[in-house]
Amino acid sequence: MSLLTACGGSSSARPNVLLLAEPVSALEGGVFTTADEQVTVDIPPGALENDGIVRVVRAGRPPAQPANLMAVSAAYDVQLLNTTVLEGERIAVEIRAAAAPEHPQIAEMMRFGADGWARTRGSFFRASMQRTIALTDGQGLYQAVHRTLQSASGDGVARGEQIFLYETYENEDIWGGVLGLHELLNGLDPATAVGVGVQVDLARVPQPIVDVLVGDDLAAKDEALADPAVTRALLKADAVVGVRGFFDDPENEDMLTSAGITCALCHVNVEPTEFELTGGPTLLPVGPLALDGLPNFAMNTGAIISLTPFVQAMEDDEMRDALIAALQGWGPGRHDVRAFGAFNPLDDDVDNPTTFPPLWNFLDLRDQGYAYNWDGEFINDIEGGLPNGLASQAEAVYHLVMGGKGAFGTETGSLPPHLRTAPSEELLAAIAAAANTPNLIPAQDLLDVQDWQRSFTSPAPAGFDEALAEDGFRLFYGRANCGGCHGSAEFTGPVITASITDETPMGGLAGGIKTPGLRGVRLTAPYFHDGSAATLEEVVETYARNLAGVPDDLSEAEIMAVAEFMRSL
Repeated sequence: MSLLTACGGSSSARPNVLLLAEPVSALEGGVFTTADEQVTVDIPPGALENDGIVRVVRAGRPPAQPANLMAVSAAYDVQLLNTTVLEGERIAVEIRAAAAPEHPQIAEMMRFGADGWARTRGSFFRASMQRTIALTDGQGLYQAVHRTLQSASGDGVARGEQIFLYETYENEDIWGGVLGLHELLNGLDPATAVGVGVQVDLARVPQPIVDVLVGDDLAAKDEALADPAVTRALLKADAVVGVRGFFDDPENEDMLTSAGITCALCHVNVEPTEFELTGGPTLLPVGPLALDGLPNFAMNTGAIISLTPFVQAMEDDEMRDALIAALQGWGPGRHDVRAFGAFNPLDDDVDNPTTFPPLWNFLDLRDQGYAYNWDGEFINDIEGGLPNGLASQAEAVYHLVMGGKGAFGTETGSLPPHLRTAPSEELLAAIAAAANTPNLIPAQDLLDVQDWQRSFTSPAPAGFDEALAEDGFRLFYGRANCGGCHGSAEFTGPVITASITDETPMGGLAGGIKTPGLRGVRLTAPYFHDGSAATLEEVVETYARNLAGVPDDLSEAEIMAVAEFMRSL
């Protein structure tokens, strides 16, 4: 039964209108545009089973779109009479939108079928002509829409922000008591701290330090940047993002007695400020907090840990040197969450530093079955009533990775673990042994942190070549077959594989790496879990080299086009 009839026929308040009916050659294909230029159907040569007729009808009374979508065009019934699209082939349907999407809106094409409206496999917005383009396998009722990226709101977001920025759950007993981080910080000058990625919240910097930094005395600035006392003053004021300093010696109140870390250390930046220094105008990571979901790619936790007394005082010279080399090899923007068996039962005895991921679009990703952590071990089982995989992951990180006094995965844990696979009995025993009594991590804190992370959406697309990106869009869902894994609305998917990067994941990552979402990906280099690709072109080259199903003969032009499409997301 034709969707034309199903959508109202002559009894509709607004009649269906025939806009186009033209013959099409299966051998030659063709580009067919309605007289009002609202719809174009692009049929590649050889895409159809046999010759037929292309027919476009404007639907008089289309079915209503879901509430989270805003229709920006009429609905059009695209029909292929006496022919069908061959399996594996795609035609393009273009519809002019009444308006361009406004961030955080995403332009998409919807198609009506037996289960109602569903997004087409992929959409592209050609802003220069205000047209939404879909690659599709056949006829149906199509409509251009704008989907607004979801973001959490409410009191939990504000509470979660404060927890994310400042809460340690007493992990200072590990970072101070075991690693001796405070001893390192007591003698660390601001210039060196900045060199390993430390960020400073200008709103919390003591006024005397601000006066020096913005003043005209260059010698005083040089002296301040070389003075560990300034670092300690910043820590005392809670101005160092992600580090909490403790000053509990009443006889020496200006020296740290312990130090802990918060999630902000690796996942929050500030907006840099330009200061006039001896060497000229210099951008320093001192400014207002930039709460946008981007990680702190400059943070070099490995280098910091390598300088702590815990590492430096190891008696076995060979073991110490090997550990220092491994830690300093992590590089900025990476951390091994399975290291430090002294307090982390996840330690797998393999050097596996992974890149810091962005924190955005988590509500939409949740709805698309997204898995958290690079290994995809934390999931949302929405049908089973467990939509809090992100909060469960936070509990594991706070307790096991950061050394907070929690009890993840045990009877006294805050949330039921949202895990894809059951841990081994050996690991369960190790986790139980690491549980703290009492558990200091409240379930509500974790849910608030989850809300805060869910409040971010990826940034608006910008700075890409539209024509090249459109070519890449067609390749992404065509010959390059990237959509085979990155198939959801946020370009993720359920695929977990260990066969992408040149270095095969080992240890706790040997089970495979998840398919990450791609929105905002232009801002998140280096790429892959191991940071092994510096550019998106290198990403495509690596896929072509290593991943089954992706052709290994993509040309340089094709690689550039696919990379440009990813920059447009």
